[in-house]
Amino acid sequence: MNPKVDAISASVGVGLSILLWFLIPSQVMESPMASGMGPEYFPYTMTIALGVFSLILLIRSSLLWLKKLRKGENLRPVVLFPNLRRFLFMLVNFFLYYLLMGVIGFELSTFVFLVIGALFLGARKWWQIALFAIILDLSVTYSFRWVLGVVLP
Repeated sequence: MNPKVDAISASVGVGLSILLWFLIPSQVMESPMASGMGPEYFPYTMTIALGVFSLILLIRSSLLWLKKLRKGENLRPVVLFPNLRRFLFMLVNFFLYYLLMGVIGFELSTFVFLVIGALFLGARKWWQIALFAIILDLSVTYSFRWVLGVVLP
């Protein structure tokens, strides 16, 4: 754990949560219902969670960083993307997932995305990969389609 990298990541998370807080009203239509949870409830809840956890990480990493500086320890240099190849592959994988979602549907594209990602990140047992992808795919589909009432592509 490098406190510098954690502090940078946490700062990005806090900044992103502040940005999202102000963007949500322009992206989510208000509910015609006067009471109850509207469509903006879930995005605001996730934005608050991102902000709170990022703030906790920022405080923790800053305190650890100061503690190490006081002891006179040399901190490792900050390397933001030590595994740039993995990051770029997963970015391409996510972009292909986005493109395939409109063509082959949410369920199948999610399954393919999860299998390719798991294989690239080092999983080797096919039955575990398939079981994980099927369970996660079905639970996400069930949650969005039946619990939240969201129409998936």
